[in-house]
Amino acid sequence: MTRYYPVHPENPQQRSINQTAELLRDGAVIAYPTDSGFALGAAYGNRAGIERIRRIRELDERHHLSVVVSDFAQLGRYVEMGNRQFRAVKAATPGPYTFILRASRDVPRSMLHPSHRTVGARVPDHVTALALLDALDEPIPFIVCEDSPGTRLRELLSYGALSGVESAFVVREIADALSPMHARGIFHRRLTPESIIITPNGNVKVVGFLIDAALSGEAATPGREPALQEAEDVRALGKILYACLTQRWPVPAERPQTKEFGLVAAPMTSPEVSNTPRWVPPATIKESVPAPLDAVCVSILTPRAGTNRIRSVDQIVRAMNRVIGAADPDGDLEQRVRALAGRAGATGTGMTPRVHALAEPVQEPLVGDDLVEQAEVQRITREAAEQREALLAERAEAAARIRDEKERQTRAEARARERENSWEGTRLYRLLRWMAPLYVTAMLVIAVPGMIGSIRHNDNAARRAAAERSATPAPGPVAFTAESFDPTADGGEGGENADEAALVADSDADTAWRTDLYTGSATFSGLKPGTGLLLDLGRPVGLDGLDIRFVGEPTAVQIMTPRDAENPSRATMNDWTTVATDYEAGATTQFSFDDGPTTRYVLVYLTSLPRVDGGWQGGISEIAVTA
Repeated sequence: MTRYYPVHPENPQQRSINQTAELLRDGAVIAYPTDSGFALGAAYGNRAGIERIRRIRELDERHHLSVVVSDFAQLGRYVEMGNRQFRAVKAATPGPYTFILRASRDVPRSMLHPSHRTVGARVPDHVTALALLDALDEPIPFIVCEDSPGTRLRELLSYGALSGVESAFVVREIADALSPMHARGIFHRRLTPESIIITPNGNVKVVGFLIDAALSGEAATPGREPALQEAEDVRALGKILYACLTQRWPVPAERPQTKEFGLVAAPMTSPEVSNTPRWVPPATIKESVPAPLDAVCVSILTPRAGTNRIRSVDQIVRAMNRVIGAADPDGDLEQRVRALAGRAGATGTGMTPRVHALAEPVQEPLVGDDLVEQAEVQRITREAAEQREALLAERAEAAARIRDEKERQTRAEARARERENSWEGTRLYRLLRWMAPLYVTAMLVIAVPGMIGSIRHNDNAARRAAAERSATPAPGPVAFTAESFDPTADGGEGGENADEAALVADSDADTAWRTDLYTGSATFSGLKPGTGLLLDLGRPVGLDGLDIRFVGEPTAVQIMTPRDAENPSRATMNDWTTVATDYEAGATTQFSFDDGPTTRYVLVYLTSLPRVDGGWQGGISEIAVTA
């Protein structure tokens, strides 16, 4: 069950903080604010909570988790730091930074990177996070910024170049994030399109700070002047700006044909133009590139004698601000990322296909390798569409077969019941038909008094049977109560929008119980087999039918009854038996039972959800039960 605790951003209520801390001690997973955004958290050592965080974020064991502590002095218990790491972390904390360091023996194995034996470490500078740490009195593992949801710049550029304003915005945000770190003598050293994440809200995040350089061995290089290290980051920013504007990557001159980060190598000037090979200015590749951005790229990557060279990230920030002006490029980026996520979800795999064109196409004529690449993209797009159509046709055919088989079984069962209940078809009937005259004669002669008594007895029995039949109600509506069914053992949260469950029995089609929104796939993003509503009919009844009005279509639904009729399980859906299934239920779906089960409890269990804006979400507006 989901709980919400309002917390003041400057003076968090101590009651809410204490309640949240108690939930953490009891094994809950929370979403809480930090100085860089919201994070998922669980109590330190809560292995089940850590695994749940990985399931929610769809992360494998190679993604780092972090311990969060209230001050720098506490880090020594959980991570190992040399002199260099000590100075860097000390200079950057507290603040919105996460450092990947070698873990100490006190860190649980479930939190460690399997290969590097490393863990994230963070000292936040946020009043709510610090209040939680103080109330909990132990660190909180959470997903580090390297695992921020969103789209990597490399992936975004595979669909086309960005506009001038969008490119300036991305580079400005990166430079603005680097500026305070540079002021503290800390540098990224490995900035690439793989290190940049664009969130669904259009925000730009830098990941891999000190990580990529450390893993490559560059961080251990002694005697590097801060000015040289800053120059590396500035040059990397120039390359990223070049890539955003042209969908090309400036590779070193010694390997001009190399394709890096999924981008074609930037063209070089010919010897006739310059004795020293230089990358062709972005405006030469694409005429729509604004002149100020073209000048920034040239100033950083290929400076000429007598020109003002950009040497710091602060200079880049100021240059990008002049280009952006009063524009709102984060809105355009948000649309790009959300469109990309929509295409990724359409595949049902959670992976982004590279076969869709997005936003701004390449303007220059396609020749040579580019033309070949376009033809290959078109071929892949066509094959993907054909595969999807075939899959949909296969699913429709399978659903039709299931419906036909269900109807055939229903007809066969009806015929069997008719034969079984048919009086004329029994041996007893044929025997009595042959012996009836003899039997009647014998009974009249031998037992006339007994027959009179029997007649009286049978008359009484007939009157009792008629009374019982009149007391048995005809099939009609049954009142019920509904509750959310979302077992934690199946990957649920104990209840999904439980306060809305009663709306399915209020005789108002405009109100409905709805599931949460899932962005990964129609099958609950792989987090669980399904969710649903448990109906309590008040007493055991012979189930005659269910009439369900769904929100959206198609919806896959199973109708179940408990294996233990007296004590229906709320622990897992495996303790229930399926009595009816519809894999593609429409807006209104009816289930009828010719010889329905006798039950007090009915589970309406959704296993696949219809598509909505932003993902998949299902719901039920009304349920009618007849018995």
